[in-house]
Amino acid sequence: MRLFFWGIAVVVALVFILFSVAIVYLTWPISTNTVEKAAHFGDSFGVVTSLFTAFGFLGVLATINLQREQFYKAEKISQRQNNENSFFGILDLYKKNLDAVKISNSDGLAMEGVGAFKYILDILNEKLTRHNKYKEDERYIQLYYVGLLSEISAIVHYQSRYLETFKNVLIQIASVKESDEERERYICLFVSQLTSYEIKYLFYICLIEDCSSDLVGLVHEFRVFERCSSLLPRGKHKQYLYEVIHGKKFPAPKRKKARVFDQEEIRRLRRNYKKTMQQPTLK
Repeated sequence: MRLFFWGIAVVVALVFILFSVAIVYLTWPISTNTVEKAAHFGDSFGVVTSLFTAFGFLGVLATINLQREQFYKAEKISQRQNNENSFFGILDLYKKNLDAVKISNSDGLAMEGVGAFKYILDILNEKLTRHNKYKEDERYIQLYYVGLLSEISAIVHYQSRYLETFKNVLIQIASVKESDEERERYICLFVSQLTSYEIKYLFYICLIEDCSSDLVGLVHEFRVFERCSSLLPRGKHKQYLYEVIHGKKFPAPKRKKARVFDQEEIRRLRRNYKKTMQQPTLK
């Protein structure tokens, strides 16, 4: 924008100088020096005066546009700062409510935070072992599904404060109006903080929740389970049941393994090794 103003100043100066030189050149030599002649000479700069006025108006418009851009940038920076403050504030509250989760074990000891979820999941897995026999025969697979839902409902309880804070984090991310990239940055940051025990607990809670619940809707909207598919409970039957209930299928996690050696060369070496081992040894 500074270059724009300097450009206008240079153009105005050049126009004034060139116009003055042209007037003097065309009227030279000036034979008489009278007030009337001087007035006519001064009036000849009327075009230049109009040009200056036009350039001045353009300068005002450019200033207004510059101020508008600066105001827009300042407002955008302020909005982004407010979003970050709100996000990290509610994220801090989420961690506090996670640590506040408490469950007493059979010995009366209090399990807190992520340890409480681990304790719940360990009990659930232990209870599910008595239903595994139904998975061996597809004719009785429905008995496994009924047992699975029954055990989850009895063991995995709804932790209201924790889950409401979890929902509010996702609602805060949804309220970000800047861009999809900003929302993606926030959701990736949040999901990266979740442990495997939290993901499994959320999976079981959503499994027995109504399809129309806010929690299920937000989890599906932000693809929380898809982003953490490697942390979901193991077993195709559990994920299949989730698909039947909620119509949501999770892709198997794909991990790229580093290949140090050429696979074709490895197969060739194996074939040569087998041939060598099959050859009779000379005594």
